[in-house]
Amino acid sequence: MKRIGIYTGMGYPVPFEDRVVAIKDAGFNVICLDFEKNMESSETSWENQVNICHKHGMPIETVHLTGSGTTQIWQDCETAEYVTNRLIEELGDMSALGVGVGVAHITWGYDVPNEPNQNALDRFKRITEAAEKIVQGDFTVRV
Repeated sequence: MKRIGIYTGMGYPVPFEDRVVAIKDAGFNVICLDFEKNMESSETSWENQVNICHKHGMPIETVHLTGSGTTQIWQDCETAEYVTNRLIEELGDMSALGVGVGVAHITWGYDVPNEPNQNALDRFKRITEAAEKIVQGDFTVRV
């Protein structure tokens, strides 16, 4: 069977469980959760989101990591390090809940990023290395 999924972050004030049921009833058979840090308290915990999906037989294909501020990765500023560390932390969080794929934007909004530069590429390398450690089960240090 083909996997056809959709993102749960609909932007409408619908309780999470109702969204999962509506997504399933609409014919989707996998789901992409919204694990954005700024949404956790307004929704339900990430662990509860995973439990609700399992309860309704909806496999979790991916999670959407926090996008806010990601354009800053391309700049040399404190926010760039914060965003890098936040993405690494979120990868660990999703892995702990049994989700293996996270989706992250490399820019956010309409801000034009700086030209590619070595510092930004090094940040992405750190994120990639952390993801590899998570997949191998060697991720023990939280940032």
